[in-house]
Amino acid sequence: MENLKKSEKSIKNTDPIPQHSVAVSLAATSSSLNFEKENLKTVFASIAKAKQVAIIYDGVNVNQLTFTGAFEVSESIENILHILCGLNELEYRKEQSYLLCEQKG
Repeated sequence: MENLKKSEKSIKNTDPIPQHSVAVSLAATSSSLNFEKENLKTVFASIAKAKQVAIIYDGVNVNQLTFTGAFEVSESIENILHILCGLNELEYRKEQSYLLCEQKG
């Protein structure tokens, strides 16, 4: 702080970092996608970024569903979605330019 000019101020952010923000940024840069009690919105966003695909969810309240677990980035998107959808009574299907997740039935 001694090197600061009189017109400069030291700023300290005391706001806590939301857990999901940390998970998203770390998940996209490592060889595995790790989640702990993350809502599915965050999980789908991390997977979509890592796999460079669009994941759309229709009629699913992704903010209320959570997931704890890990996937290797090298794992197929189909296997990842099969597991996530199976655990949450969802189903997915491939469309032309995206993957669609929705309630079973």
